[in-house]
Amino acid sequence: MEPMNNGLNQTGIGNQRNFVSRAQHNITNFPENKPREITAEDLLLRTSQFPAVFTGRTNLVKEAAKTSVALHVMQNLLIKEKFAERCYFISCGMLPDAINLIQGLVQAIGLQVAQGKGPLDILLAYLKGDQRVMLILDNFETPWNSKGQTEVKNLMEDICSAKSVSVIVTMRGTDGPGQIKWHKLGGQSGLPPLELSAAKEAFCSFSSNGEYTIKEEDPILEKLLIQMDGMPLAIMLIGELAKELPLNDLMEMWNIQKAAVLKKIGEQDNRLASIEVSIQLTLNVLGEKLSATGEDVLVFQGTEHLEDQIWKFYESFIDNLPQDSIARDNQLEQHIGNIFKILEIQIKRSFEKSHMKVLRTLCNYKKYYPGLLPLVEKHLEWKSQMILSDQTEMMFLQESILSFMGEYGKAIEVINCVEELYKSQINEEAGNLDVITSTSSISMNNTIEQTQAKCYQRLGTIFFYQCDYTQSQQKLQQARELYESIGDMRGVAECLQSLGNICRMLSQHENAKVMFEQAKQQFEGVGYRLGAADCLQSLGDICKMLAQYEDAKVMLQQAKEIFEGVGHILGFAQCLQSLGDICMMLSQHEDAKMVLQQAKEQLEKVGSMLGAAQCLQSIGNICQTLNEYEDAKVLYQQAKEQFECIGARQNAAQCLQSLGDIYLELSQPEDAKVMFQQAQERFEGLVIGWELAKAEGEKAKDHFEAIQMPQQVADCVVMLQQLNEALAVAVETQAE
Repeated sequence: MEPMNNGLNQTGIGNQRNFVSRAQHNITNFPENKPREITAEDLLLRTSQFPAVFTGRTNLVKEAAKTSVALHVMQNLLIKEKFAERCYFISCGMLPDAINLIQGLVQAIGLQVAQGKGPLDILLAYLKGDQRVMLILDNFETPWNSKGQTEVKNLMEDICSAKSVSVIVTMRGTDGPGQIKWHKLGGQSGLPPLELSAAKEAFCSFSSNGEYTIKEEDPILEKLLIQMDGMPLAIMLIGELAKELPLNDLMEMWNIQKAAVLKKIGEQDNRLASIEVSIQLTLNVLGEKLSATGEDVLVFQGTEHLEDQIWKFYESFIDNLPQDSIARDNQLEQHIGNIFKILEIQIKRSFEKSHMKVLRTLCNYKKYYPGLLPLVEKHLEWKSQMILSDQTEMMFLQESILSFMGEYGKAIEVINCVEELYKSQINEEAGNLDVITSTSSISMNNTIEQTQAKCYQRLGTIFFYQCDYTQSQQKLQQARELYESIGDMRGVAECLQSLGNICRMLSQHENAKVMFEQAKQQFEGVGYRLGAADCLQSLGDICKMLAQYEDAKVMLQQAKEIFEGVGHILGFAQCLQSLGDICMMLSQHEDAKMVLQQAKEQLEKVGSMLGAAQCLQSIGNICQTLNEYEDAKVLYQQAKEQFECIGARQNAAQCLQSLGDIYLELSQPEDAKVMFQQAQERFEGLVIGWELAKAEGEKAKDHFEAIQMPQQVADCVVMLQQLNEALAVAVETQAE
């Protein structure tokens, strides 16, 4: 344990245990309830930057090339060669149980959850494939020490049963999780102490920006480091103190403190004593600056002071994140576990507006939603001290997280609570009603309408997620009318855009085009370029589907330029992909190959495995058309493997069928037969799935007819028509 830092992880230097497994164990009694499904592509967990202070670990990194250890392993050339791009770092500090751990793994790898399969099915199918995979699970004590440890244990044992998977676990404790034969790096005692030269380098790194200049050859430094037994945590703590105190003073204080510690705890492992001394010494130094009334007060005040300093550091850190999205994500990922821990401590202690500011910023990163939800809910326990606008904002954040995580019932309850909150406030304090917009001059009635419009809009979005398009349209139309009445034209535009998406889902393409065009004009009117680009992209994709290629090219090109200008890589890549498809349709093969290759590279950059695989498949189609069979074979095989990894069975089947066609062209009938048989198996599985969905749709239609709900009956008919069309395509493809 590390009592000094309240669980905060000192990246690269903490006194953690590192475990590696290639063992084989079967999972038993895993709970029937499936994990909540998360589908947004921007949830992909990016690999952290490796720590700046990381010395004296060269031999361990070499050892890890065979079995594995933490972030620096990912930079090792042997690891990169062995695992290619399939080495994934997952910070478990915000994954409190097995369900969230599965979500984190699915997003880190970039898997897509297919219809009829849960995240766990997709994850295990990927891990038990032929490709080598490395998983680095950092701060694993969070899920392991949860109430659902049995589920986490079963999950880990099943993951480690995959022969091609290597796992690194970093966690506080002496034993690895589950009944797994872990290899503890550095021997049974964990990571070994630093060698003297590495310890000097680390110490000087920590104290380099202080008042006193310390040289590595300083004899007092060498004596002090020998006393620390090369323990990284001790070196870090005393190195921080060396910013303000001379080495002579630190050496004297160390000797006094060590005598007190040994008297209290007796003789024991020197390394443990070194950590205890460094912690107590740090607390004493901090405490002396605040009070001198006794050891208990010193420890309490010193710890609280340290926590406050850490909190101030992370406040500033979040305020000054890089503008570049990838650099920002990498930097935030490196510290997110610490941020969550210190934020939890601060929220429990007191109510501060600064807490909400940090929560608001972090809620821009959907991949952190599982860890953010309890923090938002904890902050809402202070609602009696919040003004109405802040309370509403936090409740809307809570609803957004719940909706994203598929907890639609709970999300609707939160929206209902917002509506009730305003009703009660209006009844009790109509004259003092606080406004929730940035313009304090908006009247009370406008404030009420603004909040109600947001509630309608959010309900419409939830119903859309649930494929209840009728209720979604009703709520969005109500929201749109309220936004228009108070002059909130961006709200109007957002509702129009959502209504356009519903029309697309119902194959009402002309109505969708009208909605998107109106939304685009409204977005342009309020200067929201990204919203206008989204609408242009949707219009372009509709025109592409309707074979209106010239119109589609103009709209997609405009959207692409806006996305590029605002730094929205995913939108930029998707427009490139659509433009490449159009070039292919127009037989502009070389242009299509070039544009699709660019799109693939950009999609890979943002972790969109499905989009990248689709680009590979499209380029393969072009090569096949041009009789470039060898190139086409390679592309189809790569695309098939990626599709299978994310559970896209229909796409994988299409690639197999195309490979069969190529083998026929090359007069290799036996190979073609194998490809066609594999494709047949996948198509048959899809047909069975569609048949089951049709059966459920028929039951629902009969139910709604029996209770006289004509609109729901109509929705079921539309759904069944779409399933029949999809089934016809699959059967036709299968027959070919």
